[in-house]
Amino acid sequence: MFGSLICKAIFYPLLLTLSIITFWGASSSYTLYLVEKQVGFRRKLLREYQDSHGSGLTITPSVTQLTTSPPMWRVSNFLSPSEISYLKAAYLPTLTSCFPGAPETLVWWLGRWSSYGSIRVCQEMNQDLERGKEKGNEVLEAIELRILETLKKAGLYSGEDGKGNGFYTDTMDMQIVRYRRGGKFRYHFDEDFSGNALPLTFMIYLSHKMEGGGTSFPRAKGGEGMEIDPGVGDLLVWSTCGERIKGGGIDDYSPSNASYHSGMEVEGAYDEKWILNMFFASGEVSCHNIKKRGKEPILDTPVKYIIGR
Repeated sequence: MFGSLICKAIFYPLLLTLSIITFWGASSSYTLYLVEKQVGFRRKLLREYQDSHGSGLTITPSVTQLTTSPPMWRVSNFLSPSEISYLKAAYLPTLTSCFPGAPETLVWWLGRWSSYGSIRVCQEMNQDLERGKEKGNEVLEAIELRILETLKKAGLYSGEDGKGNGFYTDTMDMQIVRYRRGGKFRYHFDEDFSGNALPLTFMIYLSHKMEGGGTSFPRAKGGEGMEIDPGVGDLLVWSTCGERIKGGGIDDYSPSNASYHSGMEVEGAYDEKWILNMFFASGEVSCHNIKKRGKEPILDTPVKYIIGR
């Protein structure tokens, strides 16, 4: 009897371990299958869009400085209509829920408790951009290079990190976000997990104008405030850099009061607000270098659409 108990004590944990390993292996294989399926889908869709709309069209977008408090620019026609249509079609299947429509809730965010009131960001795609054509993200990669080339021409980015690694060393992964009716995002600063200002924010609008859904900066223009409702394909750029943090590192800056902003609620019954976000977290495009060089990060730089108009 004692020997039987020993056998059971060994057999059942072993069986459980083997079951977990088998389930994990099957789950991983299925996840890999889904990823490969999505990559194939995006590649096929890109070829179809390029066959239908062409590619290689080069234009110079128009640039408007909206305010100096915070430094903010709008760049029209940064994406072509066909690129926007492609992005929505290509990444719709991978949108995942990020925040439910919940009552006022306290959550731990960026090192402190924050109040989230009924955020309802209906769906979101986070951290999808893995560089390289083998990931099926050629269009996102081309858009990121478009942004970096613009900064390079402005003298804020060399394209190298000193180690021969080239682009991508300073950027966080892109986000594609969709808000439906009632969708909104709370007032906040763009900052890292230590509370330091993110040097530059790039927000590209992928939707036509609608009821609500603008971006509100209530403390901009010296407290006058402004609400921005760009057109489809427009790029909105702003700096969150405030004052140097005493005792901090060379790139440690507090967020500027003027950069406080919110995604306003989408009000139309059938409206959807799509945006593509990209942030700089550290490195050459830093608050220190932006302030030291004193150059505007946006110039009238020609861009080449990966999918034509």
